[in-house]
Amino acid sequence: MGNVMILGLGGAGSSMATQMYVPLNTEIVLANTDVKALSKYENFQCIALGATNGAAQRAFNPSIVRKAVEESLPELEAAIGKPECLILVVGLGGVTGTVSAAVLAKRMKERSIPVVVAATAPFSIEGERRRIAQQAVQDLNSLDLPTLVVDLADFEKSHGDKPMVDVFRNAVQTLTQMVQSHVNEAELHV
Repeated sequence: MGNVMILGLGGAGSSMATQMYVPLNTEIVLANTDVKALSKYENFQCIALGATNGAAQRAFNPSIVRKAVEESLPELEAAIGKPECLILVVGLGGVTGTVSAAVLAKRMKERSIPVVVAATAPFSIEGERRRIAQQAVQDLNSLDLPTLVVDLADFEKSHGDKPMVDVFRNAVQTLTQMVQSHVNEAELHV
């Protein structure tokens, strides 16, 4: 599959997408309501979601983030183009990535662009975010799209007393392998 694109959504999604860059060797675009967070990714194309409506200041409100993503759809669609496969990378449970993934997955499906959602579910200590992530997975599954999820709580248990940053890094490596396997499988059926 020659034309695969990765779109990192939100803070966690952007971080994971940049870590996937080298292993997957594909084009990456990052999108977030937090312009300051995007500024650290100078080597990647970045899109500030809702830049004209000040969404970054109110990014904890799902309806504001949804409007920001919808406002940014023309810029996102121009950056995405018409890849053979779009991989949406997101940390579920937060607001920007969770809301963006649902809006974009639905829009890309309407455009007949194959979409894979590659996500992490929150650590065990992130209580309410875990509930939000579970609902998000159900919503994404209702779109009948491949959704690859690495549960950070499971990784946390299996990695004992290792620092969370190491657990997260290992989870991203696993998610990258899952994405690569999915892309390779898709190539076999083209």
